[in-house]
Amino acid sequence: MQCSGSYNIKNFWVFKDDLFALSNNELLNFPYCLVAKYCCLLMAGDIDSAEEILKLFPENSLLLFGCEIINPNITWKRFIHIMQYLVKNDMFIPYVQLSVGRPSLMNGFNDFTRIWPLFPKYKNVFLNSIGHIYGTNNAENLYDLMIAESYYQKNNLIEAEKLITKSLKDFDNNTDSRFLFIAYHLEYKILLFSGEIFNSQGYIKQMKSFLKKYNTAEYEINLQAVEMWASLHDNDYEKVFEWYHNCSPDENGNFNMIDTYRYLIKLRCYLLNGEHVALLSLVEKLRPLLSRGRRYMDLCEIDLLLAMSLYDQKKFDEAFDAFERSLNIAKRHKYYRLIGDEGDRAAHLIIDYMKKHGETNFLKEVYEIARKAAVLSPLYLRNEIKKQCNFTEEETDILRLVEQGKGRNEIAELFFISENTVKYHLKKIYSKLGVDSACKAVWKAKLYGIIK
Repeated sequence: MQCSGSYNIKNFWVFKDDLFALSNNELLNFPYCLVAKYCCLLMAGDIDSAEEILKLFPENSLLLFGCEIINPNITWKRFIHIMQYLVKNDMFIPYVQLSVGRPSLMNGFNDFTRIWPLFPKYKNVFLNSIGHIYGTNNAENLYDLMIAESYYQKNNLIEAEKLITKSLKDFDNNTDSRFLFIAYHLEYKILLFSGEIFNSQGYIKQMKSFLKKYNTAEYEINLQAVEMWASLHDNDYEKVFEWYHNCSPDENGNFNMIDTYRYLIKLRCYLLNGEHVALLSLVEKLRPLLSRGRRYMDLCEIDLLLAMSLYDQKKFDEAFDAFERSLNIAKRHKYYRLIGDEGDRAAHLIIDYMKKHGETNFLKEVYEIARKAAVLSPLYLRNEIKKQCNFTEEETDILRLVEQGKGRNEIAELFFISENTVKYHLKKIYSKLGVDSACKAVWKAKLYGIIK
């Protein structure tokens, strides 16, 4: 087994069994292997054992700093001390990647969303700190990307898009694929919830193209998860469930905290399938690890998904309790869109919650976001609707003819049936789609993918 200084966290996991078989003392002569073991322990959620390794590195060494700043248990005081020390001594640790390939700059190994209010006041401090981790060439663009993520969560999509457009151009010129992945993902969400993009395939193809261009395979599994999130909005549930059954991470086997984003997508698959016990099990497996690392954004999300699961089961009091936990975090850290982006399900949950607990300005704003998201993605997390719409070949052909503007008499002639029979078929079609007119039937049939 060999470990290099490239700090490729994804590759470390491949050797975890070998690393865990060796004691810390046995690895002392191979510092990068010791770093690799440390990272694997963090990924496995064993923070206590990982912190024992920190004691073995020389004080104020780059290896120590590199390991400490990805420790989810690090205090802000210690993190700031390390950044100040790096700047003062002109030390750089560019091999550390705080985003760890996830589609968020602020929520990677650590949850930095808590410091959004400090950005404008301490801009120069952030720029210096970023430069000593990611390189000075990207500092300004990374700062803009951090601000854009903040704007997005606060529902300021216009300002977020301005910063993203600039960042995408600059990152592409610098061929920095780490941040292109994050910027592309954020721009896709902005376009989707601004009503400016209705199908993700072109955008996903673009993201895959840049991954191939820059040979950044480390992002591939997370791009698959991003694609599944987009497919949920496209109503492409065949693709989603193929990923769920064949490619999703196994939390009961090879559990890895690097897969947190993928687990969040899998929780949505459990929700779609009505696998509420599995959803609860995964939520409670993640909760203590996320809590210890003060990962408030992820905690907010898992409680929101749990609340929607309990709501489906008509366990309303428990659903409202889980939603209240999510709501308290969201309100404190301004995660408007984290809740609102869940669309129709979140909107119904909010309405019933407000009936029992009353309205607040924050709830009303989040509800408006959810309501608009529901309009733009009406079938998001609504797979059960499509399952009910089983159409015969004859009914599908009739729908196609209706789309072409054919009247009942023309359809009757083409099928060699009476107009009354056509009327009977249309009545069945309307019933299956839950509509009362030909125009609505065609729209829903296209939405569900019944006709192209």
